[in-house]
Amino acid sequence: MKRETAVLDRRTLQTFQKRLGLENGLLPLAENIQEKGLLSSIFQAQDQKVDWFDFPDRIPGYPVSNQHQTGRCWIHAGFHFLKTWFLKEYGLSDFHFSCNYLAFYDLLEKANYFLELILETLDEDIHGRLLSYKLAHPIQDAGQWSFFADLIEKYGMVPENAMPDTSCSRKTGELICALSDLLRRDACILRRNADAGTSLDELHQQKESMCYQIYRLLCITLGKPPEQFEFTAAKTMEKLSSARMTPDEFRDRYLRLNLKGDYVVTAHVPMKNKQWYQTYAVRYLGCLWEGSPVTYLNLPLDVWKALIRTQLHDHMPVWFGCDSRMNVDTEHGIFSLDNYDFSKIGCREEVLNKGERLDYQLSFVTHAMLLKGSACAPDNTIERWLVENSYGPDAGHEGYLSMSDAWFDQYVYEAVIHKKYFSRALLKLHQKTPLWLEPWDPVGALA
Repeated sequence: MKRETAVLDRRTLQTFQKRLGLENGLLPLAENIQEKGLLSSIFQAQDQKVDWFDFPDRIPGYPVSNQHQTGRCWIHAGFHFLKTWFLKEYGLSDFHFSCNYLAFYDLLEKANYFLELILETLDEDIHGRLLSYKLAHPIQDAGQWSFFADLIEKYGMVPENAMPDTSCSRKTGELICALSDLLRRDACILRRNADAGTSLDELHQQKESMCYQIYRLLCITLGKPPEQFEFTAAKTMEKLSSARMTPDEFRDRYLRLNLKGDYVVTAHVPMKNKQWYQTYAVRYLGCLWEGSPVTYLNLPLDVWKALIRTQLHDHMPVWFGCDSRMNVDTEHGIFSLDNYDFSKIGCREEVLNKGERLDYQLSFVTHAMLLKGSACAPDNTIERWLVENSYGPDAGHEGYLSMSDAWFDQYVYEAVIHKKYFSRALLKLHQKTPLWLEPWDPVGALA
């Protein structure tokens, strides 16, 4: 028997109407929201006594890049990280790496990864959770630090002028839709042929032809990646000269950082089913089929922030992932828990803690950026963090954002730290065999 309270009957709705009529001041708020929009109506101006962009301890900046209408924040944040080192290493005022070049191979490798997954799971139910999850989003242009490091190791890198952006690389929605539909069709064909008795060797040959069609489409939309390009070195880099070189040669000659071996993705994930000082890896989350698994070393907040501060104080920026949808004042470029008064519309943020928001998918990693500085109180506790974004110089404060420390605690989830800042004991913990998580685990969200 159904409970009476399970049904929204007319009497219940009448009760709602009476309760609504008793709420003082609701009508003016509703009228304001309906006319001006939700967030603008509950916005609270920040205390103007605070200069949100006064950062005595900051890494020198430069004009930020623009990811336009793409999910490639992780590539832009990665190249912002490299750029900070690159400019200092070679005494340059500015330099631009080609995000389009790396993004081309990212999509090609993800397509191959998806089709390999299909061949590896031929015995799985097409309506099971794994394949349903993967078929919902066969390919995205979002990513992780390990993707960035793997792609540069395999394909090298090039200056921006060797493979500049195209219309399709600046606005990837249509391309992602086309690729997704191609991959869903290809998945169906491979499984259908497998059911008809086609051998695994023949299926892999078919997969290779499918990857060629993906490669062809990427060349049409993003441009063909250069096998060689002309590069003129600045005087500060070496004797001024022009030379033809490959992307691998450019990487080997000018990149002196070990992105894969020396950097660790750390995380603060306070979920009940996650342990501190444990490394986690995510099944079937990757870019290169043969690449590194996406792993996270989960750390308590105080230990984690101390590592981040140490790297920043050494004048090295920190690549990090956060939920950039939450409590952001986009006009002024401020991340603060005090930006909006959600209690006016009945949302009480304090009800859920950080772990519970992850559990119930209220929050997850949506964006990758770069930490470039901090501002401290007299007692040396951090009050706010300086963030380099990738929405161009017209967004926020000349392309930069200011993040309150309280916001950091609630919505920052991962950060890439050099191993040299780890204690010996912490390094040993990082080297332990990881525990594997399912692809749909909240920790597996892409930036």
